Amino acid sequence: MTKLSSTKKGACCKFVSTSCDADLGHRLLEMGFMPGENIVVVTNTGSKGSIMVKVKGSKIALSNKIADQIIVLEEDNGKNGKK
Repeated sequence: MTKLSSTKKGACCKFVSTSCDADLGHRLLEMGFMPGENIVVVTNTGSKGSIMVKVKGSKIALSNKIADQIIVLEEDNGKNGKK
């Protein structure tokens, strides 16, 4: 498991949990961040920028501060295809 902020462009992940306050957790839930939900990293500008992800068909931009609080499980993106 890793922080969403540490993932690279094109990474496929599954949402695991957050380490944020209840208000932010509720906002993320409303945007589709639910346990087991697939997330694709569209762009990641690094530690001083932001990250754009695709969740449930919608592109969502998050600050790196928020992405640091989201825990994901990176899926195997090997040559044998997706699981």
